Amino acid sequence: VSTYGYLYTYTAAQTACPVGWHLPTREEVTSGIADTKTFPLLYAGRMSGSDFSYIDDMGFMWSSATFESTDKDHCSVANCGMILVQKNPNYDLNADSLQFFQRDEQAKGFSVRFVQD
Repeated sequence: VSTYGYLYTYTAAQTACPVGWHLPTREEVTSGIADTKTFPLLYAGRMSGSDFSYIDDMGFMWSSATFESTDKDHCSVANCGMILVQKNPNYDLNADSLQFFQRDEQAKGFSVRFVQD
């Protein structure tokens, strides 16, 4: 917690969002990741049920972005949300790009960054 913070389901992320703030749009995420000083990369992993994985290897962050055909789709349930996936370059250099949007299950736990309205 002291290094990476908490992981939230989609519903918990929306509940935790203070008045006057929101989950970032695709444009806000894209703009933010261009500046690693104000938007540092966090490889906090994810939570799926009671299982935690990818800590220090990958980071995942909820977004309010809508699904586009170029996004990855890892959701086979009715309740899906959009996340930004960030791969640690030391984890797998030969894999897909280091940052991309992906549709995933709202029940999983991911990091949250809010943007002021």
